[in-house]
Amino acid sequence: MSNTQNNFSVIRRKSREEAFKCIFSMEFNEEYTPAELSFDNEQTEEEFDVKYIKNTVDGIVNNRKKIDEIISSSIKGRDFDRLSKQVIAILRLGVYEICFNKKIPSVSAISEAVKLGDIYCEEAEVAYINGVLNGIYKSRNKDAE
Repeated sequence: MSNTQNNFSVIRRKSREEAFKCIFSMEFNEEYTPAELSFDNEQTEEEFDVKYIKNTVDGIVNNRKKIDEIISSSIKGRDFDRLSKQVIAILRLGVYEICFNKKIPSVSAISEAVKLGDIYCEEAEVAYINGVLNGIYKSRNKDAE
């Protein structure tokens, strides 16, 4: 992997984590709107893909009902409202990237969601995130055939 590709991967991973943090914070601040997303750091453009963050957060906000329906229909034997806030935020991000953002390969979206889970969730929750997102991915590919 070249330095440019590696640098892009690092920036995208940091940006995805920032998007997750925004999505997670919306669980506690219902008046939050994507327009409030702002970065004051002069190095922001070098550290983050601000366009990706804004597009992702906007996309999740605008498609939240559909995203939550996809998640709810994919979680067998569990109640959506009983999932932890961080699991819900990571699942929303993963489902958005799998179902609505065609620029990101679904396998990468799942892998990155699992990596976020490794940071912010308990071990059992990470396995759960992986299973739910893989199920959604397989279901969508089955439907496309």
